[in-house]
Amino acid sequence: MSKTHAYNFISIIVVILSIAFGTYSAGSLRAESAEENRTTVANIPEAPASPLPLALPAEQHTLATPSAPSSPLSFPTNSEAPAIDAIVGFVSELGTSNALYEKSATARWPIASITKLMAAVVAFEKYGFDTAVTISKAATTVESAKGNLKVGETYFVKSLLYAMLLESSNEAAEALAEHGGREAFITAMNETATRIGLRDTSFADPTGISSVNQSTAHDLARLADYIFTNYHPLLEISAHRTNLITELKTRRQIVVRNIHPLAAEKTFLGGKTGYTEDANGNLLTLVEYRGRPFMIVVLGAADRTGETRKLYEWLIGQ
Repeated sequence: MSKTHAYNFISIIVVILSIAFGTYSAGSLRAESAEENRTTVANIPEAPASPLPLALPAEQHTLATPSAPSSPLSFPTNSEAPAIDAIVGFVSELGTSNALYEKSATARWPIASITKLMAAVVAFEKYGFDTAVTISKAATTVESAKGNLKVGETYFVKSLLYAMLLESSNEAAEALAEHGGREAFITAMNETATRIGLRDTSFADPTGISSVNQSTAHDLARLADYIFTNYHPLLEISAHRTNLITELKTRRQIVVRNIHPLAAEKTFLGGKTGYTEDANGNLLTLVEYRGRPFMIVVLGAADRTGETRKLYEWLIGQ
């Protein structure tokens, strides 16, 4: 056998043995390469469909928000409206001219602490939620002060809005007004009233203590609609049953509770209480009915809760 033949013979033997033991296979190499490619692809993370938020936005709320009405609901005309003893009574669907019940709805009346709804609008427009406000001695000595806010303490505007709208804190209202200049704040309240079409409304202080703070049921409906449309977080604050507010320097915490008598109702969307000797009992209540927002107002009532419930039960009975 020639050297050439011997070399070829040995090469053939080596190939045969390599195939037998799987150490020299073009097919095996292709399989390993494909598996490596598959592993590489599997290890590449897929891009998310949309960025994931790190946290819920600060102003996100969990309370239900009824849709703005596109057309007023129709009600049967044979439903007998209840008689109420309040000086003023009014039921309307927000966002429409659909007044369902009216008693002296254009009569001016002292609105007492319902004033604080306008104070909340002006405070939010001027400062936002996250401005720090310090409590002055004058704020703590206001008439009917509750005594839970102390001189020199500092709170975010949002915390003071909870105190003002839930438990009707006069100290919180005065502190918010003083922060940007009390007289300028009251002027802004009256200018806002004019701007949004409250023709029969006037304000002399941010609390509602003065009997000069007057309005009508029609104007209060416009104010409620303005807040519902433009500053819904303010209504959501007023709808909470309780909230914990924190003093910024000492971290002292205060529980504030909603004094609105209908705050426990599942359909309650917010509102405001009011009482002075001149005004008697006032109550503005927003409720959801058939997926729509409705407002109930009673002014000058000896039993503001009972009169409001009469109108509420009449409404949901339609």
